[in-house]
Parts: sequence; C-alpha cells; structure tokens
Amino acid sequence: MTHRRKMWLWVGIWMVLALALGATGAYFRYVAPQLRAYNHVKQELQQSYGTAVVDTAKEVFPYFLGINGPKRFLVLLQNNTEVRPTGGFVGNYAIIEMDNTSVTSWFVEGTEQLDARADQSLIPLAPAPLRNYLAQPKYFFRDSNWLPDFPSSAQLLMERYAQESGDTLPFDGVIAINAGFVAKAMRILGPITADGVRLDPDTFIEQLQWEVEYGYAKRGDSYENRKEFIRHVMSVVFDRVKKNFTVLWPQFARMFFEALDTKDVQLYSRDSGVQQTIVSQGWGGIMAQPADGEDAWFLVDANLASLKTDRVMAREIQYTITHEGRATLRITYKNRGVFDWRTTRYRSFSRVYLPAGTEFLAGSGAMVREKDPEKGSFYVGREYNRPVVGFFFAVEPGATHTVELQYQLPEAVVARLQRRTYTVQVQKQSGVPAIPLELQIYGEEPVSALLTRDSVFR
Repeated sequence: MTHRRKMWLWVGIWMVLALALGATGAYFRYVAPQLRAYNHVKQELQQSYGTAVVDTAKEVFPYFLGINGPKRFLVLLQNNTEVRPTGGFVGNYAIIEMDNTSVTSWFVEGTEQLDARADQSLIPLAPAPLRNYLAQPKYFFRDSNWLPDFPSSAQLLMERYAQESGDTLPFDGVIAINAGFVAKAMRILGPITADGVRLDPDTFIEQLQWEVEYGYAKRGDSYENRKEFIRHVMSVVFDRVKKNFTVLWPQFARMFFEALDTKDVQLYSRDSGVQQTIVSQGWGGIMAQPADGEDAWFLVDANLASLKTDRVMAREIQYTITHEGRATLRITYKNRGVFDWRTTRYRSFSRVYLPAGTEFLAGSGAMVREKDPEKGSFYVGREYNRPVVGFFFAVEPGATHTVELQYQLPEAVVARLQRRTYTVQVQKQSGVPAIPLELQIYGEEPVSALLTRDSVFR
C-alpha cells in the first residue's frame, strides 16, 4: 500500500470514528433521554390505567394523528363553565387536518358566525326544552350537542355543519375538548402573549372569556370579529407546543390519558373499527346500556342562559333504596356565586336516565320558571332504550335547591338486591366537577364516594 493510500485510509477511519462518536453523543444527548422518558411514562400509565388500555391507545392515536394517511376532524371547543349535555356549550369550533402527526391545516371560528351564515329555512325545530327555556326555536349547530350520547351528538354536529356551511367534504371524526382540559394544558405550556395580551395559566379561561366578551373593543375588533382573538391564541399555542414537544410530551401524555378517563376529551371516529376500540375503553362518551338486573342512573344538566355559572355550582347526590326496591334520588345544587359578568341565577333543564323497566312514582323540586312559586312538572319519556325523567329548575346566587325523584326499580334489580348481588352503574356527565355521592342500599353499609368518572358500586 502506498503512503498516499495509507494516509487516505487513516483519514477514512478517523472520519468513521468521528461520525460514530458524534452519533453516540447525539444518542446520549437526545435519543436516550426520550427513550427513557417513553419507558417511564408508559410504565406509569400502565400502572394507572392497565397495560391493555395503554396498548389499545396504539390502535386509536395513530388514526387521530394521521399516521396512516391524511385525516380531517371537527373539533368542538366546549366551555364547561356553561355545561351542556356532552360537556359544555360549543361556543367555538375548529377544523383540523392531520397528516403523519403534523397539523397541515386548521381553522377556528365562533359558532354564532357559522349559524348566522346558514340558510335559516333549512334549520330544523329545536328540542322543546331549548324552545321553552332558552327561547330558541331553531336547532342550530351551537346547540346540537343536546344529545348526552356523544356519538349521537357528534354525528348530528357533522350533519349540521355540512347543512349550515355548505361544506360537504367529509370528516374522519369528531374531537370534543372541554375548557378544563385547556386550562390544564396551559399550566404545562406557561404564560403566552397573543395579539398583545398576556394570558396567565392560572387565570387563562377567565382572561380568555373577558377578552372575547369585553376586551375586543380595546383591541380594535368589532363585536362580530371578537372571537378572532381565539384564533391568535391557538396559533401561539400550536407554535409553543411544536417548539417544545420533545420536552413537554410526557406531561401531555399523562394529562391526555386522564382527560380521556374523565371525559374532558371525547373521541368519535367514522372508522367502525377505531370507534369500537374507543367505546370499549370508555373514551367515546356513550350512553351506557345496563345489563339485565343492574341498577343505573345518569344525571345530565344543561345550563340554559346562565352565563358561565357552572364554575361556581356544586352538586351533592344521595341515593337510597328500600328492601322492596323503591329508590329515592336526591340531588342538591348550590350556587356559590354572586351576580357579576360571568355569574347569574342557574337555570337548567336536567335529565336523569334510569334502567329499563323502572316506574317513575313522584318527584319534587321541578319549577315552571325561576322565581315562580308554582310547582313544575316532570317530563317522563324514553330515550336510548332507557326511561328518562326531565325537569327544569333554577338556583339564585348564594342559594341551594334540591330535586328529588322517587321510582320503583324493575323486578330483576330487586331480585339481585335481595340476593345481595346488587350493583349500580353511575355515569358522570362530562364537564361537571366531582360530585360527592352517598349510597344507602338496603342491607348494606352506607357508602360515601366522590364521583369523578363513570363508576360501578357494589
């Protein structure tokens, strides 16, 4: 080998070593920490939610990230300080397109803008409670999450969007995000500045509401365009997440799993296989169908023209059953607020879904109107193959109001009660804070619990 060839050989060897060492250094600086973080977070989530649940996420998340091809989603920004059946009033919506984990296109606007552009002659009649207690004769997009079964509302919202906008390009799914989830995300991201306004994590939702409802004039926006501020905020948030994702993703992963568990985030997919997986894990906000002989109830509130009063509302529930299967469900509402720009008397048309075969006997606490001494009536019907009892009530700031339902449970439930194999499935409405719950079941010790998610009590 000539001297020149030896020289180039050593140059090549040193180049390979340099690249190898550089790659090794990069591995230990960047890749290894991410792998350690991934394994740690995965183990932590498996301990909290179970290995099967975490592994199932691999079947769902790639779909919503567009890993297997471009996807288009309708995103509902639900303000749960104004509770509605699937979590909160849909004051804003977004259309987001994903491709291989990247957001390729996004658009956001206020739902009142979409509704105002619609051909009013095409909008159907609103459900009776919206007509009677909200004075809203039309069933607009913004009110179309009236159905407490999230897949049903998701399908209706996609249909209503196409009808009102004229945009018939299909969506691949629907994602509902509550304001509570956004507030938690901002505590991870830290303070941001959008359109010259600084928004702090601890007061993010309050500041955002103020800027949209009152601060638009100072920013030089018209009332019609006041929600453009939300678009500026989303742009800053997307940019912050993109720049810091490698550092922040473990916190977001934990928060996202918790949000799916508590229904602060709900998913719907038009792919039947993906949807089946979503439902099996409890991430789809479905109306449950109790097994034969299983007791069940699901309380669904709907803030109707009460501003953002849900932020100060507290609920307590007491449930008792006699030996003969006569049940009493007592719901106490407390309005802890005072009259201000976000808070007023609380007005709700609420529904309680019961197990099939239940006979409603009597009730108290329903109202005709707020401040009206006349007793209101209870609506008794059937939805989702389950009996449902509906009622209107109102609570003044600083006051407490109790609604009580009495009903006879079906024979199959009574039989299990007497055999001491009784169970009750209690669903928690998305967007509602944790509810203190007391159960007094015949023959059993009293049970006190904090209802934070859908639960089964034995």
